[in-house]
Amino acid sequence: MHTPGNLDTVKEAAKADLAEAAKAEKAEIAADKSLTEAERKEKETAVDTKKAEEAKITAAENADKVAEAKTAGVTAIKGVTHQET
Repeated sequence: MHTPGNLDTVKEAAKADLAEAAKAEKAEIAADKSLTEAERKEKETAVDTKKAEEAKITAAENADKVAEAKTAGVTAIKGVTHQET
């Protein structure tokens, strides 16, 4: 017999992963001594903007969409300091 999972639990876990990625990225930004204060603030704001995409996780209709939204959000957050120049 199949026991249904809880989509809200899946969403909360995905949001926690997104928050952890944002925290790690901000720590990396803070540790980068080559950045000016203005550059640091700009990158931190960019992380916050990307993290706000967690609304896509909330709106997801199923676990596949939650996973897609989480992956896109984490990738976007990590891209703040790992941009190719």
